[in-house]
Amino acid sequence: MYSSVMEGSLLQVRFNADLELVERLCADAGRFLSSKGLGTLDFELNLILREAVCNAIIHGSGANPARLVDVQMELDTPFIRLRVRDQGEGWNWRGHEWCPPPPDQEGGRGLFILNNYSDKVVFNDSGNEVTITKRYKAQEKSMTSTNIEERRELVMGESLSAGNLDEYRKDFKASVDSGVRELVLDCSALEVVDSMGIGLLVATHNSLNKTGGELIMINTPEPIYNLMSTMRLNRHFTVERA
Repeated sequence: MYSSVMEGSLLQVRFNADLELVERLCADAGRFLSSKGLGTLDFELNLILREAVCNAIIHGSGANPARLVDVQMELDTPFIRLRVRDQGEGWNWRGHEWCPPPPDQEGGRGLFILNNYSDKVVFNDSGNEVTITKRYKAQEKSMTSTNIEERRELVMGESLSAGNLDEYRKDFKASVDSGVRELVLDCSALEVVDSMGIGLLVATHNSLNKTGGELIMINTPEPIYNLMSTMRLNRHFTVERA
């Protein structure tokens, strides 16, 4: 189930708690902003939207597609207010520490990203709805690879996020299993990375590190480089700017 309604300064979307629908939601959000003369989703708003929705799907809804997630995007120039609500029981957000996990930890970055990239994050009492305020700045290639002995270079597509992780997970695992020691990711075209994508990068580097190998990101666009630095991941593996 997926329904989307654009009315005035408001976009309202309701859908089943299914990660495969995240890309459709982001596309609708981009069209909504474009219709208001704001271009498409910029990196930061795209990241915030994905993190909030994936959190509602995975943690709030237990990845149960029988449950529904409601998303509301409202324009209140110069801000955008994003509300995401799930049908779960909520959580105790009051005792949460808004700090990044250790660089070698595969998960736990979503809420830190929300807090760090937003102007304001507010949960309702029960914790099953979050309202995010963000000052908006108005403004997929396929993966290819080459092999050189124990070094492998992958040219990344535009997105490394919840909706397309399976392709990358299989390819990264195949590289590790085949004895690759240096897995080099050319990130020239990469535009979107969410916390699940980051988790896959960390897991892949951890696997490579066990055999003396390493993960290397090259030609990393500035917004993604800054995200990796904020999460201190550039201390865990190599991240090179474009």
